[in-house]
Amino acid sequence: MKKLIYLGLLLAFGALLFKLPRGGTHEKALELYRQQGLGPDRMAEYRVELKAVQKSKGKEDNVLALVSGTLSQVEQSPGVFVSQWIDVTKLSSGANIATADQMKSLLLKTILTRDTAGEFEHFFAKDFPKEWFRLQLNVMQRLFVASSDASGNKFQRKEKEELGEYRVEFNVNDRKDYKEITKKWLSYENPDIAADAKKNVVNYLLGKEGRLIGVDGDIAFVHKALDNDTFVISLNLDLIKVSAKAAETKALQENELVKADDQKIKEIALQATAQSTIGYDEALKRLSGIDAKTDSRDVYLVFAALKAELRANPERAAELKEKILATTARDEGAKRQLAAVFGAMAQSDQSSVANVLADLASECSDVFCKDQAIVALNDHTAPTVSSARKMLDLVKTKPDYDTQAAAVLAAGSIAHKIGDQIPEVPAALIDAYKDSKNQMLKRSVLAAMGNHGSAQYFPILKASLNEKESMVRGTTLYSLRNINLPEVNAVLTSAIEKEKDGSTVSEGIKAMLYRDLSAPEYDRIANKIASMPDKDYANEATRLFLKAYDKNPAALEAAMNILMDKSPVPTVKSAVERALKEEPAAQ
Repeated sequence: MKKLIYLGLLLAFGALLFKLPRGGTHEKALELYRQQGLGPDRMAEYRVELKAVQKSKGKEDNVLALVSGTLSQVEQSPGVFVSQWIDVTKLSSGANIATADQMKSLLLKTILTRDTAGEFEHFFAKDFPKEWFRLQLNVMQRLFVASSDASGNKFQRKEKEELGEYRVEFNVNDRKDYKEITKKWLSYENPDIAADAKKNVVNYLLGKEGRLIGVDGDIAFVHKALDNDTFVISLNLDLIKVSAKAAETKALQENELVKADDQKIKEIALQATAQSTIGYDEALKRLSGIDAKTDSRDVYLVFAALKAELRANPERAAELKEKILATTARDEGAKRQLAAVFGAMAQSDQSSVANVLADLASECSDVFCKDQAIVALNDHTAPTVSSARKMLDLVKTKPDYDTQAAAVLAAGSIAHKIGDQIPEVPAALIDAYKDSKNQMLKRSVLAAMGNHGSAQYFPILKASLNEKESMVRGTTLYSLRNINLPEVNAVLTSAIEKEKDGSTVSEGIKAMLYRDLSAPEYDRIANKIASMPDKDYANEATRLFLKAYDKNPAALEAAMNILMDKSPVPTVKSAVERALKEEPAAQ
């Protein structure tokens, strides 16, 4: 069964890449800084422009976001900065182009930033316009950069944004009266995201007081899961004015503002998304017109509007259910219509919508519709006990192989999300595995056991490591990742050592990434990788092993040296050597 890629993935675009002023010169900004300084008694004004663009082959560039204007900033106290827009000339997000009044609504709205040892927290005014919250947060995340007191200091760290973790390297150089900091993007945790090898550096100029003078650089990435589209974000920033800071009557307190933590970001995003660029009724009209040639951006608008409506009014799911059941065609256009609806339901975050998806898994008239309902339920963030039990019923009743396989995977995933609320899941999955009529389903059941992670599965998983089929052994190895028993590490290590199939070894190392092994166990796995005869499999296993080293360098240092010394594959040796020379990323 092929899983559809939901268009909602396009939402998280704003925090990953930047293309900054070409030329890298800030003569006027530096001259102004040298004349005026940026002490705690000074207010700085910056000219800022951020533009996010999606580049698709054979299509015009799609502007995803744009903001331009003048931003003021003062230092309220050491390490605490207050920023405000004093002029906004351009503002858009997707198809939502701000009116003059909307741009005016951003003016003089307070944003407080606190620097704690290079980690930055941002606090927004409670009345900051919600539809621009995410875009504004992305701008603020770019205006502040980790620094160091040491000239020539090079260090690495991991950072996290909307699409996950990535690794960056900083190099700090003292230019006497200011600092130059280069920030280089090295790699993303998500294998679908690849940074451009040449456009991956952002340069910051900071005054001796630690305040910003200018920024320039060029970063881009390709997202494999999004048709290999290239994303580029440009940020131009220069200091343009320095003046005396106005006398303050009262220092701003963080409890008077809204902290931009993960919970608040999600809450604001939900509220902002509810104000879709097209309404629900318009989305339903456009939905029926989607065909094979409809631009993906137009499909996305429909998806976003449906999702926003479901989050605000989950009872709409009943109406969408009827539309799904009434859509009986299975041409490319009809499938895209269903993808938009199922994607919106999957990302609704509403438990009642999860129940509707569970109903559709039984009520749909064909396997395609049933499978898409189950896939959407599997991805849902708020599944229910009821929806899990309906998946178990499908496993028992065996309507068809594809539906049964999808249902068993969803049952394991839901059980993992909602904990001990459905204690019957382990017994049901074990019975499904032992059912002699379910031989084709065994691999899916093993994967479901891995998704759930109950210790009750361990005897079956341990025995399945001796299966003849390498794909079954690979699924079993990966399914050990969540089993919380002390003996699992020893079994996993021994199975990797004995395994002859290179792809299966990689599945075992993927499971290893979820666990904390002992140094001797890592040594044994390093010896296994070094003995792999196929260079492609050895390279893939090494790539995964380097991720484990990045997370726990102390435990894997000896293993890394074993791998570098014993592997006959030049690319393995060089990759390990580079990793050992680099300073491990800060956790």
